Amino acid sequence: MALQIDTFSNLTGGQSFFKAIGHPLSARPIADLLTRLSGAGKIAVYDPLGFLQPFAEIQDCAALDLAGVYVQNIDQIGRT
Repeated sequence: MALQIDTFSNLTGGQSFFKAIGHPLSARPIADLLTRLSGAGKIAVYDPLGFLQPFAEIQDCAALDLAGVYVQNIDQIGRT
């Protein structure tokens, strides 16, 4: 099963965000953040750069109680 992650673009080059969230040194801070957010109740995510989708492909966000996801690109409304 393929992950929906853009690792490279002919227009913009490599995606450093993908490298950062998959790096072993980011595992503990990300796990701590997700634990804190999952205990916070309903949360809203502001995602102007469209990073939530690739983040959720790599990290388990199932425990998050999302009240909404807000995007900058109106073409993305309803997609995440």
